[in-house]
Amino acid sequence: EEEEEEEEKFNKGLVWETEKFRKTIKKFDGHLWMTDQFPLTVQQLIELVSIYSPTSQQWKKLEEYLTLDLPEGFPVKVQIPVWYGVTANVEFKHFKHQTAPVELFAIPEDYTVTHEAYTGQETREMFKSAKNNEK
Repeated sequence: EEEEEEEEKFNKGLVWETEKFRKTIKKFDGHLWMTDQFPLTVQQLIELVSIYSPTSQQWKKLEEYLTLDLPEGFPVKVQIPVWYGVTANVEFKHFKHQTAPVELFAIPEDYTVTHEAYTGQETREMFKSAKNNEK
């Protein structure tokens, strides 16, 4: 029995005897208006919302709500609580599917590179190098 208790602690990520595990479940009332006559899919909407999710907790909550087991169709209107007494409303009223002209993404002929951005491993190596040069 003691082994089972130890294994249970391990499975919850607890290592020390003094650690405690607490689970919180929050329930909320959300409202959803669905239609099967919309030109987008829920997955496309989730991809769009996920772009904004890192920018605010409200977008993150909307993304979490959309990834729940939803009924068939597309949510044309969503109401979810975001804070005590505050409800977010997301609604598609006038949707028109358009494609962006290719010229919008064309690089101008007179374009010149003035600065290069580094990401990931290159950035870490640059910072390491700069720290070593300071010493």
